[in-house]
Amino acid sequence: MTITKSDPGYPTMPYLGLEHIEPTTGRILIDERDARDSDSKSNNFRFTSEHVLYGKLRPYLNKVALPDFSGRCTTEILPLRPVSVERRWLAYLLRRPEVVDHAMRGKTGSRMPRTSMPALLALSVVVPPRQEQQQVVKRLDHQLAAADRIRRHTRAQLSQIEAMERSLLGRAFPASPGQQPPMGWCWAKLGDVCEIHKGRTAKREWYSKEGAWLVRYRDLTTGSGVSWSAGRNTFVDVAHEAKLQRLTPPIVLVGADAHDPATIGRKVVIVKAVPRRVSRAYFAGEMLGIRRRSNAVELDIVCHWLRSPAGYRQIQENVSGGHLNVNPARGILVPIPPQDGQRRFIADLTTQLAGVERARKAVQSQLEATNALFDATLRQAFEP
Repeated sequence: MTITKSDPGYPTMPYLGLEHIEPTTGRILIDERDARDSDSKSNNFRFTSEHVLYGKLRPYLNKVALPDFSGRCTTEILPLRPVSVERRWLAYLLRRPEVVDHAMRGKTGSRMPRTSMPALLALSVVVPPRQEQQQVVKRLDHQLAAADRIRRHTRAQLSQIEAMERSLLGRAFPASPGQQPPMGWCWAKLGDVCEIHKGRTAKREWYSKEGAWLVRYRDLTTGSGVSWSAGRNTFVDVAHEAKLQRLTPPIVLVGADAHDPATIGRKVVIVKAVPRRVSRAYFAGEMLGIRRRSNAVELDIVCHWLRSPAGYRQIQENVSGGHLNVNPARGILVPIPPQDGQRRFIADLTTQLAGVERARKAVQSQLEATNALFDATLRQAFEP
């Protein structure tokens, strides 16, 4: 099943990474021809069109794919070859919310959780006769086709909204690093005007059912900053709080570690308050926390700049080995407006972005409703 770079045919085999599989739907986002141009520098798994591909890294993303070609994939994807069940039936089974929840309960690792495959394969399921499996697949193909169309449409809308936001942020700042700023503006190193701290990764044995709230990368949301939704949050036992990095508002949180380095810096949010019901909060090791050091710059400006296309490029220029570390981040240049005009600059930009945020929330609500329908349909199809 394993293939190495020294094996014949390795260079010409199509390659699939986790980034090539769409969450929930399992749609493969790259065609066979383009997959041949992809590369991997490590051992891979072989797969064929008879396999179901199961993404075991970050199982909550629910990446289950059905390739129609043979190739090789990252070892974070496990090729499963059905023996006594229909291939598409198995794929639908693995996408069920109940299976995702089971995979998360048996996960290993905290920063980059992975499915425990022995625990997943030990899950007991009811397997109906082949004919009934085929009927379930046919019914689900029909019922979920409309949901897939709506999901693709809403995601395209979200992409357009994000492009609009990037355009607004790009126009708001008058220059890029190395260019002469307008009269009254100046460039400053991020480390000269802000304190930068790396979050701390909690060990699995530190987790508890109650205690201090640990904000993870997945909790960062555009607009509101952090999703404080009960039920999907992570608690850490109070005995280990001293080992964590405190989340003290106002603070800018930046995604700083990722399996795909290109996603580093894609999430930049400002947290201005913590809900009253959250007595103590900390932020995890996959993030940097930025606090204002002096009155030279308002923290909103730092956040908006890092979210702009030029700011993202600077973040990417300082990424090394899949990480944005504190020292390189200190050298990121920030354009600073005249001090007496900073609040007016923030107010104007906030007004422009408010319309974008309203549109985003409306589309996200539609997407959440579609995903809920998708989950309900899968759940009902496998009920005895």
